[in-house]
Amino acid sequence: MKIILKLKKKIDGYLDFKKFSKLNDEKLNYDNIYNTKLLYKNKLVGIKDLFLVRIYEKNIDSRVFILDGSSYYFNFLGFRWKNDKIKVLGDAGSYLGLEMESGEIELEGSCENFLGSEMTGGLIRVKKDVGDFLGAPTFGGKLGMNGGVIVVGGNAGNYLGKLMRRGIIIVCGDVKNFCCLNMIAGTVIIKKNIGSFFGSFMKRGTLILFSKPQFNNLKFIISKGEKESFFGLLDIYLKNFIGVKVFNKKKFKRYIGDRNNNGLAEILIASKK
Repeated sequence: MKIILKLKKKIDGYLDFKKFSKLNDEKLNYDNIYNTKLLYKNKLVGIKDLFLVRIYEKNIDSRVFILDGSSYYFNFLGFRWKNDKIKVLGDAGSYLGLEMESGEIELEGSCENFLGSEMTGGLIRVKKDVGDFLGAPTFGGKLGMNGGVIVVGGNAGNYLGKLMRRGIIIVCGDVKNFCCLNMIAGTVIIKKNIGSFFGSFMKRGTLILFSKPQFNNLKFIISKGEKESFFGLLDIYLKNFIGVKVFNKKKFKRYIGDRNNNGLAEILIASKK
């Protein structure tokens, strides 16, 4: 089943999509969609007042919501999302995939802060750039991303993976400062450059870097062994889950730390050899 929501009026203020996720548990028809209300400029507004809705029922076993005309005003898309897929034709604001449980979110543009914050499962793909706190907890939270996979085609901001406990984050571009701060577990893969203060106070988990950074060996000590079996298993999982091979038998140098935190985390840095 395909449900297309095409924007029919200009959105020029904060639009909160939290209540949109109740459609996960609904039998989808025009009445149920029309009766769903979103918070727009602090007022509840019906979906039919904002979007032109079309339902196509060729495949009733899977459900895909296509949002056409989104912008940075669109916040909390995919809040506690499960089972279904959302495809967003445009940009999004903050809290995309907050507390997501399962299913898939595909964003063709960029988004702002707290992407995948506190998510426990599912897959999020962002074609372009994302803001700060990717996979981190919301303000005041004690636990960040706790499962699932996030793939970013562009760059990411500060505090990626802060207090992350489980899951996989892949960034194909650059990442700014404080990446993996206080990381508890999980896997973060950065294909290009990383900023300062990465890996600070990591407890466990794996940070994989394809470009050599400015590295503080006082916090992390080099360790023998490249865990080739780990890369092989991770490559198989990622190929099956997202359709992409990441490592292609690349070699890495392994460091253990953060020693300031008695951590047993690892940073793997690609070798030129």
